[in-house]
Amino acid sequence: MGSLGDGIEQAGASGTQMRTAPLWGLRVAPSLLHDGRASTIEEAIVAHDGQARRSRQRFTGLRAHERQALLEFLESL
Repeated sequence: MGSLGDGIEQAGASGTQMRTAPLWGLRVAPSLLHDGRASTIEEAIVAHDGQARRSRQRFTGLRAHERQALLEFLESL
């Protein structure tokens, strides 16, 4: 999770690692990220770092219509 790490260590996971929640039901989630600090899917994606840095960079590098198509798909889950 990089800078999103919460410092909680559990079993073999350090304070910068955590399990990602499944995407099913994403469209009805009132808040996102492990601590609820993102209110939109785009905010959640852009907030990622660490192992997800490349995914964030690929998302922000999309053309506007591609990004919108991806967000619409994610909002359908």
